[in-house]
Amino acid sequence: MKKSLILHLDSLLILDEISDEQAGKLFKAIKNYHSNSINELDEITKLIFIPFKNQFVRDEEKYINICNKNKTNGLKGGRPKTQVNPNEPKKANGLIENPNEPKKADSKNDSDSKSENKNDNKNNKKNDNKIFTPPTLEEVKIYFLENNYSETAAKKMFDYYSVANWHDSKGNKIKNWKQKAQSVWFKDENKISEQQILKSQVIVSDTGAIDFGFKTK
Repeated sequence: MKKSLILHLDSLLILDEISDEQAGKLFKAIKNYHSNSINELDEITKLIFIPFKNQFVRDEEKYINICNKNKTNGLKGGRPKTQVNPNEPKKANGLIENPNEPKKADSKNDSDSKSENKNDNKNNKKNDNKIFTPPTLEEVKIYFLENNYSETAAKKMFDYYSVANWHDSKGNKIKNWKQKAQSVWFKDENKISEQQILKSQVIVSDTGAIDFGFKTK
């Protein structure tokens, strides 16, 4: 039996529209559902519980898919590495570009400069070979919540860059979306207040899911 469950902040807005007694019935229904207990619900509680139940089913399916994907990657030795094209011709070391043109005498400084340029070019090629995988909206939300920043700010960031095909305002391709979130979007105005955290009682679990903190035996 699972030891934790997921509740989404937007689903909890219903609590503002019902009485404390009805809210207690709702959470008992949630607890009984996850502990596989049979419980007869009154008509109002049943109607309120339906959206939560549907979300639980979707989250369970998503969790199973992620587990299966991680299991498959683990059997293959992790993420696939960038493949090197064996057909790409390599430039042999020591060849002169134009053998008919006489070679000029190079100073020591010119030699050092060329060596540094070659190293820079190699490093740039390695960086270019790294494949950037855009995050999902759920991944961005989880990362923001882990750092006490709001889901609203997470959605704004996701929408802003996904529309631009993950390029920043200067047209540069984003290579690390978490660094971009820290430098641009992690502002005081986007933080979740302590009152909001205590009111919702929502934390981020070690599995990366939004954990309501309610555990069953």
